[in-house]
Amino acid sequence: MRKDQPQQTYKNFSLLFAERTYFINKVHYNVSGLQSTHIKTQVKNALDKIDGVQMVNVDLVSGSIEVGFNESTDKNQIKQCIEHTGCLVE
Repeated sequence: MRKDQPQQTYKNFSLLFAERTYFINKVHYNVSGLQSTHIKTQVKNALDKIDGVQMVNVDLVSGSIEVGFNESTDKNQIKQCIEHTGCLVE
């Protein structure tokens, strides 16, 4: 392994990370109905389809969802999307 390989990998990761985490707003919801990885995947995929959503973190253990988004969407659209998947925002 060459010494410059880890640095190159780190540099690429940083560029990818910087591109994915640029957002203006963040919202956090406590949600009931997150009972399986299948539902987690459904919620994440649905939220990722909303224009303006930049980051989605679904935590099954705590029953919470955190979403980073820009001005292309709003909290109501995000909440409706979560509830449309069958989960209840508390």
